[in-house]
Amino acid sequence: MAIYAFALFSYFQSVAIIGLCAVPLPPIVQSWTQDFVWSLGIIEVPFLQTFATWYQISTGGTPTKILATLGTKSVEVLKRSLNSGNQLSRRAQVPQTASGEYIVKGIRRVAFRENMEPTNLFFTAVIFYCIVIIVTLLAVILFKKISELTIRLRWAKSENTIFDAFRNNWHVTLKGIVFRLILIGFPSMTILSLWEFTQIDSAAEVVLAIIFLVGLTTALVLAAVNVIRIAKRSGLKYKTPAYLLYADAMVLSKWGFLYVPFRASAYYYVIPTLIYVLVKGAFVGLAQNSGTVQAIALVVIEAIALIGASVIRPWMDKSTNGVNIAICSVNFINAIFLLIFTDIFNGPGLLIGVVGVIFFFLNVIFAMVLLMIVLVVATISIWKKNPDVRYRSIADNRASFMRSHQTIPLTTELDELGATARGEVKSEHEGFSGSGSL
Repeated sequence: MAIYAFALFSYFQSVAIIGLCAVPLPPIVQSWTQDFVWSLGIIEVPFLQTFATWYQISTGGTPTKILATLGTKSVEVLKRSLNSGNQLSRRAQVPQTASGEYIVKGIRRVAFRENMEPTNLFFTAVIFYCIVIIVTLLAVILFKKISELTIRLRWAKSENTIFDAFRNNWHVTLKGIVFRLILIGFPSMTILSLWEFTQIDSAAEVVLAIIFLVGLTTALVLAAVNVIRIAKRSGLKYKTPAYLLYADAMVLSKWGFLYVPFRASAYYYVIPTLIYVLVKGAFVGLAQNSGTVQAIALVVIEAIALIGASVIRPWMDKSTNGVNIAICSVNFINAIFLLIFTDIFNGPGLLIGVVGVIFFFLNVIFAMVLLMIVLVVATISIWKKNPDVRYRSIADNRASFMRSHQTIPLTTELDELGATARGEVKSEHEGFSGSGSL
C-alpha cells in the first residue's frame, strides 16, 4: 500500500512540475497542474505570507508587490499567444512591458495563480516542509508514549506486540521515517532551492536554499551508499543481497525506504532515481528563462526514465512494475505535450488547444485509475488477514533428539524420529534383530 501511495504522490509532483516550467501553457493545462502544486509545498496561507514578507525584509531582501498593485497595474500570465522576450532581472524583480504590465511565467506564474508573491514562494514551501516533518516527529513520539503506557498498564496480552516492538526500536523507526520524508520532499526542495539561487530574494533565504539542497542531497546519497555497501557485503557472504537487506530488522527499518519498492537484485536502482530527480530539478529550477530548453530536457529525461524502467523492470512484482512503467509513460507523453506547447514546431493554434484538451483528459483518467488502485490495495490491506497466521508454529521437540538419562522413556511425537536420528533401535523392533528371530 505504501509503495502504491508513494507512486501516486510522485505522479502528482510530476504533474505539478509541468506547471512550473516557463512554457506558455493553455488555460486548461495551467488549471490542472495548479491543482497539484500542494504536493510541492506551495500552499497559500495569509499569515504565512505576512511572515515570509517580514522575514525577507528583515534579512535584507526586497519583496515583490504584484498583488499589492493589482489596482494600478495589470498582470499578464504567459500563455501561448503572449510572446515576451524580456529577461528576468535579479533581486526579486518581475519583467514588465512598456505599459508597465507585469509578465509572469513558470514558477512566478504558479505563485501568482496561488495568490502569493513570487518572493514568498520558496520560503512558504520550506515552512510547510518543516511543519510536515515536525508534525510527523511529534506523532511518532506520541505513539511511543502510548506504547509505553500500554505496556505499563498491561493492556497488551503479551510483550510480543506491536507496541512493545515499536517501544524497543522506536529510534530506528524514527530515522527511517525522517529519511522517507526527505525522499518525499526532495523534488520540491531541489527545484525551489536551485530557483532561489537565481532570484536571491535575500541572503538568509539563499543560505536556507544551500542548507536544504546540500543537506537533503547528502543525506540521500549517504543512505544510498550504505544500502549498496550492505548489499555487496551480503552478496559476498551469503551469495545474495537480499539476506542482510531484509533479514536485519535494523537495516530494513532505517534504510528500507530506498530499496523496498525494488526487487532484491535491483537495489541499485535508487541511484538512477536520485540522479533523475536532481537532473530534472536542475533544468526546471535553473532554466526559467527558457521554456524551450526545459521542454527539450524533460523529453530526454523522461524518455531515459521510461526506457530504463521498461528494460530493467526493477520493482518488486509485475503489478508494481506495470503501475510505475505506466507512470513513466504518462510523464513522457506529458513532456512531449510540453514541447508542443512551446510552439517550436510552428503548429496552428488549434493544435495547441487540442493537445491541451488531450493532456487534461489523459491525466484526469490516469489520476483516477491510480487513485482507485491505491484505494483497492488499501482496502485489501486492512481487511485481509495476515498470511503468517495460516501457519501453526511447530512445537519445541528438541527433547526427542536428546538421549534420555532417565529410567522413564521419552514419549513425544518425535520420539521415534529421535531414536532413528541417534541410530538406536526401538524396543518394538528389537525382536527382529536377535539371533534366530526369523
